[in-house]
Amino acid sequence: MKKITTLLLVILQMNCFSQKEATQKKKTNIIDSLAKAITEPEPKINKKKEISLLKDTTEINFLKDSIRLVTPKLITTGARIDSRASSFQGTEVNIYGYYIGVTVKGKLDLGLAYYRINTILPAEKKINGVNTGTSLVVNCGSINSELTYYNRRFLSLGFPLEFAFGQYNLTNTNTDNNTLISQQIKFLAFANFGLSITFKPFKFVGLKLMGGYRKSIYPEEKTFEFNGVYSSLGLFVSFADFIGNIKMYKLLKRYHKVTNPLSTYVDLFTD
Repeated sequence: MKKITTLLLVILQMNCFSQKEATQKKKTNIIDSLAKAITEPEPKINKKKEISLLKDTTEINFLKDSIRLVTPKLITTGARIDSRASSFQGTEVNIYGYYIGVTVKGKLDLGLAYYRINTILPAEKKINGVNTGTSLVVNCGSINSELTYYNRRFLSLGFPLEFAFGQYNLTNTNTDNNTLISQQIKFLAFANFGLSITFKPFKFVGLKLMGGYRKSIYPEEKTFEFNGVYSSLGLFVSFADFIGNIKMYKLLKRYHKVTNPLSTYVDLFTD
């Protein structure tokens, strides 16, 4: 029994000694690792890789900014100067006007316009044996709308619908002595509808051709027959595209992508 007890004590002492030795070795390994980390030089950074990384980041930022800039806006603004040819009592008359409005999602134009006719009809008539000349003055405002159903870089097609309200002044005078015979000053209302073609040699400016029919809503008097075919030639300007091109040039310049300013401007406004 004594032998067994002695053997157990010896085994227990050996186990305690081995645990102390392992703990001491672990402490030594940790100290050696710390000393090595302190004495070892810092790893060298590859400058080429750093420059490449910077370039990649710059390109990503440029792409993000340019995509944000060229993404179509919900609402944009535009303006137009109109010159329209029409007829009144069998005589050609010119209609001049100005339009300003907004475009919703690049498809629907909504705006306000002002139109004016101021003409002396060249044809003289004999009324009760008197040589009579007629002059016509029309001033009206218009609510304009147009649905664009085809839109490409250089060409777009649309369906315009306009409602105009204003006043007309129809005057008959004696051409022999230039005296007033009769005068009508009344309210008028009419509608225009037809087809339009816009040719855009530049992104922000183009020529707008329009043709259609004008239907008189009021008055219905036969003495003032305003129904008839009309055609229009207008200069179209898109403020949104013009401002967008300027912003894109500034963006290219900020990211050092402009080598020739003139060439860059030409590309932006014509491509």
